[in-house]
Amino acid sequence: MKAQVSDTTSVAIDSVLHNLPEVMVKGERPMVKASEGKLIYDLPRIVSNLAVENAYDAIKELPGVMDQQGSLTLAGLSVNIIINGKVSTMSAEQLTALLRSIPVSRIEKAEVMYAAPARYNVRGAVINLILKSGMGQATSLVGELYSAWTQRHYENFEERGSALFSSEKLSADILYNYKNEREYSGNDRFNKHLFNELNII
Repeated sequence: MKAQVSDTTSVAIDSVLHNLPEVMVKGERPMVKASEGKLIYDLPRIVSNLAVENAYDAIKELPGVMDQQGSLTLAGLSVNIIINGKVSTMSAEQLTALLRSIPVSRIEKAEVMYAAPARYNVRGAVINLILKSGMGQATSLVGELYSAWTQRHYENFEERGSALFSSEKLSADILYNYKNEREYSGNDRFNKHLFNELNII
């Protein structure tokens, strides 16, 4: 009679813990993108680190835009400024006052078109300023107030305010702008008179 011998084999498994290095994924939205013949600028990001207070000064920071004697130009040529795709019938002075009364926080983006599409009924370049509407969100009322006083030769005073009411079905803007200023100017003139010598006999 044979005795049963059982061999017991023990297997030891060493567990090794590997620490993977941390991986950081960082993404950024582009400052500008091209779509359907227009350049769409993320204007709030462009002016985020600049001392810009209103929409007029923000538009001046777009590439190719310059302020020449109180009027905006694009690549050296006159440009039409429209808001939310709607052409305004206001004069250039009234439109400038409106843009100066719009705070930067209201801007969503800016669309630059060097050749205006036919649907706008304007010629030349166009900058379409898109503002935040707030529709479809919870009911809210936000606003901003601005005032400035400067004293040089004369006192100059400016104040403006804006309010935005938005709800799920309604969005309304209230803009106010007032400016009172006087200017002082002077000219220095220097005249040099030449006299011919007269020979008297």
